[in-house]
Amino acid sequence: MEVVQEVIIEGHNAMSDQAEAIITEGLAKVEAAAKSLSAVTA
Repeated sequence: MEVVQEVIIEGHNAMSDQAEAIITEGLAKVEAAAKSLSAVTA
């Protein structure tokens, strides 16, 4: 397996007042990374 993109969501515990925004931004990056993947055909 080859790592093509890596998304790490961090800082939401250290900055709890910004946790929702940090997680939302991170999940948007995860969604964009997932959309760039191609389907595997066997």
